[in-house]
Amino acid sequence: MGWNQIGLVNAPIGPDLADKFHPFASPIRRKIPQHRSELAIDLYEEAIKDQKAALQRP
Repeated sequence: MGWNQIGLVNAPIGPDLADKFHPFASPIRRKIPQHRSELAIDLYEEAIKDQKAALQRP
């Protein structure tokens, strides 16, 4: 419930994405409602958003 960091462990993805989305390093944040809900995440889209955000950081 509330804002949560989403990380992946032992997911069948390439090593570059596995490092990026490790639970301690993942840039993915989602607001989780109090009641049951579904969550869909496109890892490639998240990786691109994180790259763009890194370019804008001073």
